[in-house]
Amino acid sequence: MPVRTTLLPKSALLHVELYGTVLPGELWAALTRAYQDPGYIHGMTEVGDFRGVTDMQAGYDDMLTFTKAFTEFHNANAEPLTLFLLDQNQLGFSIGEMFMAFSETLPSTVDLHVMPGYPEIFAALDLSEDQIAEFPPHCQDETHLL
Repeated sequence: MPVRTTLLPKSALLHVELYGTVLPGELWAALTRAYQDPGYIHGMTEVGDFRGVTDMQAGYDDMLTFTKAFTEFHNANAEPLTLFLLDQNQLGFSIGEMFMAFSETLPSTVDLHVMPGYPEIFAALDLSEDQIAEFPPHCQDETHLL
């Protein structure tokens, strides 16, 4: 599964995009690399875009393991994490809703929001034009809605 993680310094956030087939461990491995980047700031907002996922090979136990690792990592940070997820339901289920269901069973400092599109995220974060310009062009397609 291709996972693209990009630190956006003007926006102080981590942008994560997933494409293709979700395999166990790949997302956590990509996030771990991003968290080790010197530009990463603990507690910075994260935006996860799952809309490019076409197949899910990770099962229940894999998702639970990921959710626990993600939650434990962010619970150890002094600053709580705000997480925005963009999701679709083309797989017959929502990855965001699955993650949210697991998250609700764990003690967590993660403030989770499942959003319908980038304009809603940009508005919720009150991002400036310069900050929005850091996102890949395909994320800016609907900025006229702001």
